Amino acid sequence: MTEKVSKILRGFLGLTSTERDEFIKELERYQKSSYYDKLEFERYVRQKSSLGPKNTICDCCGR
Repeated sequence: MTEKVSKILRGFLGLTSTERDEFIKELERYQKSSYYDKLEFERYVRQKSSLGPKNTICDCCGR
């Protein structure tokens, strides 16, 4: 397993059951979408969430 996948799985395991269900639903929707819908989805996610440095510990990677 790669380090990137391990970090994402760590974040996934930190979700509640409801949040996990929502994540899986969104991932399935993304995988089934067309090329252009995927681009739009990626753009939306990037705008909605900041992955930059914070003054707190990251939920996904623990850093």
